[in-house]
Amino acid sequence: MVLHKIDEVVFIIELLESLRNHFKIERKEIDEHAKLKAGQYSRMIGKSQKIDLKSLRDVCKNIYNLSLKAFLNLEGEFPTYESLPNKIQELTKGRNGIREQKTLNLTSYLVLIINQYYKLDDVITNKFIRTYLPTQLNGKSIELSKTSIKNHFKDINEDIPSKSKVYKLIIPFSLETIENAIKTVDPLWYKNFLENAKQKLLSDKK
Repeated sequence: MVLHKIDEVVFIIELLESLRNHFKIERKEIDEHAKLKAGQYSRMIGKSQKIDLKSLRDVCKNIYNLSLKAFLNLEGEFPTYESLPNKIQELTKGRNGIREQKTLNLTSYLVLIINQYYKLDDVITNKFIRTYLPTQLNGKSIELSKTSIKNHFKDINEDIPSKSKVYKLIIPFSLETIENAIKTVDPLWYKNFLENAKQKLLSDKK
């Protein structure tokens, strides 16, 4: 079976890359240890090869020790390092950074922006969120109901285009989710983001 829906594929790609970057695993190492063909993982992530369920299961199980169901329900939190297969723990032990360009994880940025500017039951707009995203992510489709943190929101749209969609925050993020998000975003972006938030707070008090 092959995954076809665009939103579903984008969600899975973002989740796979989020895990890979978090644990500092190279794409070619995923090919090797998940028993994929050479370059297959990169082709799946780059959308030049369709993601089939068998390959996805092999990556989840052999790289992250996760069932497909557990993978799809991570909800913004990463598995612990100790829960990884022993061969993957040995492979990544002592790594300070991956030796290739990282793909920015949209979900982590969404967590931090929403946590900073929204309270429980607030209505969240894509337009506001986009003003704080890094330039590289501005063209990304934002549909909170189709992300790994979807359980935190209520979709209150009725036939509204994706760019104008709104959501209600119904469950706050845990401290662990926020801390994990901080670890995976660009440190310079996060520093500037906090400074801008502080300036906005001071401006609002005037």
